This record gives sequence, structure tokens and C-alpha cells, in this order.
Amino acid sequence: ERQRPELKQWCETTLALENGRIAKAIEWLHSIVQTLQSSGCPTSVIKSLDHCPDLGSDLDLFTSGSPEHVVRVMSEKLQANLEPRSWGDRLANKWNFQVPGLQELVEIHVRYLGQTGEQKLMAARVLDRSVTKTVNDHTFPVPAPEERILISTLQRMYRHFYFRLCDM
Repeated sequence: ERQRPELKQWCETTLALENGRIAKAIEWLHSIVQTLQSSGCPTSVIKSLDHCPDLGSDLDLFTSGSPEHVVRVMSEKLQANLEPRSWGDRLANKWNFQVPGLQELVEIHVRYLGQTGEQKLMAARVLDRSVTKTVNDHTFPVPAPEERILISTLQRMYRHFYFRLCDM
């Protein structure tokens, strides 16, 4: 601290900014989940809260709602803009939304999981066996530990091609 006060100040400033970003994202995530749930789209937060407070670069959700209903709820109730879908997004049956005022994209997996949407039965278990997790005084539905492991494994095997130590 005494030798490098500018480094200490830089660290404190950077951490404060990141903590602010995370707090804002958690607030939005809670609002998005509540909006989807109250609109008839059962929802679970997948991956995003696994390594909290590290949220990553997007907010991941799974829902059993219909694609049309999800897009309508996100667009009309949250004024979210639907991002262009890649070929991979179409295969995986997922949509990305930019919510005004939220830095992170919201990625919603609809009815299926996996790189090519191959996981239908396991995806149904995510909602059936969900548990809750409280972050910043907000309670979220999240997959049970067994499904969290499977979802993380699918992501690591097919998308990133490696496992992180924190995944273990």
C-alpha cells in the first residue's frame, strides 16, 4: 500500500466498477426471471450464478415457454432487442436479447440444451428439479447440482474444449 498507492487506487476503482456491474446485472436478472415466470414461461438461471460473483459476459436462462412467447415477453415487457441468430443459435434453440440499460446480453435456451439442441429430456429436468439460490437478497431458480454438472460439462466439452479448475 505504501510503496504503490496508485496501484491500490487502481485496484479499488476497478473492483468498485466490477461490483457495480455485477449488482446491476443481478437486479436485471431478477427482474427478467420474474417477468418471464409471471408471463407463463417457467425459467431457471443456468451457468450465470455458478461462479458468483463472476457472472461472465452474458446472462444465461432456460425456459420451457414457446419461442414465440419468450420473444414476445422479452420484446414487449422488457423492451429487449432480439439479436441476430447464428446458425449455431438456431440449432441450439436459443435466442439472445439486448435489454436497454443492461450491459450483458441475455441468452435464453428454449426447451432444449446442448450445442445442437440435442438435450430435451435433461432440459425438462432442469425445471422439474430446480432449487433456489439467493444472491444480493434476490432468490433465483437454478438447476439442481446434478443438472448443473451436466450443463457445465456440455458447455465445456462442446464449446470451450477445456475444463476450469473452478468447474471441478
